[in-house]
Amino acid sequence: MPIYEEEGRLTREELLDLCQQNKCKFCGGMLNVFMDYDADKAFLACNDWQRTHHEGIEREASRYETEGLAALNIPTRRNLMAQQYGEAKTEVLAKYGGVVSLTRVQATEILKTIWPSAPDIEVLKAAMICQQYGLNPLMKHVFLIPFKRREKGVVVGEDWVPILGINSNRLIAQRHHNYSYLDLTPRRMTDQEQEKVLGGVDDSRVWAITMIKDMDTGAEAMGVGSWPKDESPYGVEKGNTILNMAVIRSERQALDRQYPGEMPQGVDVIDEGYAQIEAKPFIIRPEGDEKSGESEQVRARGGGEGETILSSQKEGKTDKNSGARRPDDVSKADVRNSTDLLREANACWGLQPEQVWEKLEYTDQRHFVDAAVESPWECFCKLKAGFF
Repeated sequence: MPIYEEEGRLTREELLDLCQQNKCKFCGGMLNVFMDYDADKAFLACNDWQRTHHEGIEREASRYETEGLAALNIPTRRNLMAQQYGEAKTEVLAKYGGVVSLTRVQATEILKTIWPSAPDIEVLKAAMICQQYGLNPLMKHVFLIPFKRREKGVVVGEDWVPILGINSNRLIAQRHHNYSYLDLTPRRMTDQEQEKVLGGVDDSRVWAITMIKDMDTGAEAMGVGSWPKDESPYGVEKGNTILNMAVIRSERQALDRQYPGEMPQGVDVIDEGYAQIEAKPFIIRPEGDEKSGESEQVRARGGGEGETILSSQKEGKTDKNSGARRPDDVSKADVRNSTDLLREANACWGLQPEQVWEKLEYTDQRHFVDAAVESPWECFCKLKAGFF
């Protein structure tokens, strides 16, 4: 069994701590915290739980740490890549697995293979970042993420932007510098620290602080980051938290201040643990269609590239009663934020998060929160009225 939170014994915050201190017992990979909507509890499991269902954690060094690249033989590397990107893309990407020093042409081929819908100019920008800073998209260093552009609540286009994972910033800094974190940071800022740094306490946001010290020069730098308390961050259904987003922003600012000009400028940073490859369109069959649903779903999702399909969807159940909860039983008080919206949409219709945002014409949860065009309850009513 995965490790679940339990009231009075194991909190969600403690699960996140375990996530940082342990590894998957089966594959030696990183852990992550997910949400079990049926049990209304968070649980700890392998980061690739939805594909691999690996269970168990270990504190000792994994075989990947003790054996290094020798443990990642070509068949193993190819199998892991096929699980994430599918066989067709793996044919193109396999030769780049584990490669750090990419040329612009090589980086472009990888980016176009993973994100074929991205505009050429954004692919070029991301490829230049990879070449200049020695990054590889296959290692979750760089992402291309689409955002729907809205004007007065109407979608008028789509913008793609290169995004860096926070680990890529750490990697860039650690290649040339030896630094450490001070005063148990990154962590939440105290009220006293807010008074000292900001000149007052802002209760509308969660504030975090990061302090780092260069061990060779002795120079110290401080970074501050925040996130609104009433806005759910992207990946919250997988265990992401508001504090985590504030911490990432504070750490990036600290690295920028400590090593000015060395970090890629004008590029946003995310937690790569909650990022995903380009979402594929998902077709839900109209009621009364007798054809098998699974083959069409697989084709619509790009050839079955490791993405989760709920059991009810595999059986072709797409009617309004396919969920365990009746939409009429849901009240406005049940849908107060975007996380509630995802939970109720899953309970009523068996929808996964990416399906909800696609139907509502948003890229993801963060885009919905940032747009602030309509309330979560209004979105639920849209789904209930048309189930489109």
